[in-house]
Amino acid sequence: MSFTSWFGNTVTIDQTDKVKNDIFTHAVNLRTNNVKELVRLHNIDVTKYVDGYNQTLLHIATWTSNAELVKFLLWCGCDKTRKNIFGWSPIDNTIKIGNLEIVQMMFANDDIYRMTSTESDRLKRDNKSLLDTNKMLETSLNTMQYKYDAVVVELTNERNHKKRLREECDEYMRENKRIKLDNDRLTNDNKVLEQTINNLRTKK
Repeated sequence: MSFTSWFGNTVTIDQTDKVKNDIFTHAVNLRTNNVKELVRLHNIDVTKYVDGYNQTLLHIATWTSNAELVKFLLWCGCDKTRKNIFGWSPIDNTIKIGNLEIVQMMFANDDIYRMTSTESDRLKRDNKSLLDTNKMLETSLNTMQYKYDAVVVELTNERNHKKRLREECDEYMRENKRIKLDNDRLTNDNKVLEQTINNLRTKK
């Protein structure tokens, strides 16, 4: 589920602080370079920036799976364990989203990593399972596509065969009609010939 599906395209903060509003808005919309530029330009301590949900920029970066911004905010010293009003920390977001690159950044060289190594292993297993499932589904889809194509070819051949049969049947009917006409003419000619012979016999 995306960040915006929960919180919208903007964040609830002090609207009187335009710079703060711009930084959070850029973070939500994945404009990392804009965030960095504003932080450096105004010499901002991003560790103290929170929105109306008590979320830091690191909450947003982890939820939106923005690895570049996560790396920058960790370098700035943002708290990985600070909870928002829903009780979620950036680490919780990381585990929920399951981006392995961010997992490694969030837990690297940290006591929390040793405490939650089983969770990291679970994420790796889940990721492998998803990749295997995706491969299986892809193979299944290719098989279904092959069968579908075979059925299409078979139906096309059957339609062409029926078309040829109809054409041959029509040709047979036309030929039969011609033969019938020829037969009718021969029958009439035969009657005329028979009548002529009878007339000749009568005259004798």
